Amino acid sequence: MNRKYFPLVIGLLAMTSACSCGGNKTGATEETSDTAAVAVRDTAVYGRCGDGTMMHTLEIVTDEGRTMQFAIDEQAGSDVQGGMFVGDRMAVTYTAGEDGFVAGKVINLTSMMGRWISLDRSFTLCEDGNVESDLKVETRPYTVWTSVNGNIVLNADTFSVLSLGADSLALESGNGVFVYKRDKRKTVK
Repeated sequence: MNRKYFPLVIGLLAMTSACSCGGNKTGATEETSDTAAVAVRDTAVYGRCGDGTMMHTLEIVTDEGRTMQFAIDEQAGSDVQGGMFVGDRMAVTYTAGEDGFVAGKVINLTSMMGRWISLDRSFTLCEDGNVESDLKVETRPYTVWTSVNGNIVLNADTFSVLSLGADSLALESGNGVFVYKRDKRKTVK
């Protein structure tokens, strides 16, 4: 499926789900609208970056304990965001090539963790899938996040990861590109 249509499909699925409730707005409906539940099958591989990772090879020890090797080939469409560091949690989409698996989208989920700020948002992505919002004036703060098929889902909004660096994050959805800066201040609770 073309990446540009993916947010549209998710939106249509969400609208269909909302309409099937008869249009009644209840507390339960509002709670589910903030979840990162997705109605599409997730074909990405999740696991830890292994010791066999090199410049053009990514080794993943999957959550099921299987070791997989992926070729990193930019000409074939490999897109690595957040780096490849041994021990970090990774999400990988891939295709099967003549010589094995070729990575598509690679997201270092460990690099995603932490506090991100922009002009109108300030939130912390937590390892357990929760999002802590730091601004009380946000009209619809993010509360949960997950990774699905090489994308990031915040509440019910699906984003493509355009770039993920040590201090910056750029996400794209059907509503535009959203750029965040890492906030390195200590969280006071």
